[in-house]
Amino acid sequence: MRKCPTIIIDEAIRDSAIEFADYTYCWREDIGLMRVRDGVDDYEFDTPSQGRLSHILYVSHSDVRVVPTTERTLDTMEDSWRTSEAATAEWYYLLNRDTIRLALTPTTTAARALQIVATWKPIIDATELDNVFYNDHLEAISHGALMRLYGMETEEWGDANASSIRRQLFDLAKRKEKAEQLNNHTRESTLTVRSHAYW
Repeated sequence: MRKCPTIIIDEAIRDSAIEFADYTYCWREDIGLMRVRDGVDDYEFDTPSQGRLSHILYVSHSDVRVVPTTERTLDTMEDSWRTSEAATAEWYYLLNRDTIRLALTPTTTAARALQIVATWKPIIDATELDNVFYNDHLEAISHGALMRLYGMETEEWGDANASSIRRQLFDLAKRKEKAEQLNNHTRESTLTVRSHAYW
């Protein structure tokens, strides 16, 4: 793209990857099995280099699924949940992007007992992208980046029509990949995904 500074191109690529990952769940990594300790309900987990949490897909404690909830819901449904304990947690919610809280508080210490499956997106100042973006989604990320760059209509390289075309291609790629992720890359489901405006 003529006369567009490299720093602006890099930012457009990064923003495109963030949007694509957040929408599609394409960057998926299982967090290694974690030790659960008696009387401890908060657990901090590691995040990938250059990444931050996008969505939690699955949590289990001692091979039993733990159900997502919110602190407010627990306060409404379970009067004594804050002081109650159980051998296996029933619910979880996130305190922040790298800490999960289990409820009820575990009463048993066990190694490799907490499993978390999550999806990730690049951090806002990422200097590199995970291989999944280069190996599987390079064309889609390019559409998203060009959508942004052409959308800078006051710049020399701006082109509203080209931006609109790239937006359509990017939205199509996002919907296709989201459906593939939700269908586990099989053809057994007819599930499709509607478009959602991010930009």
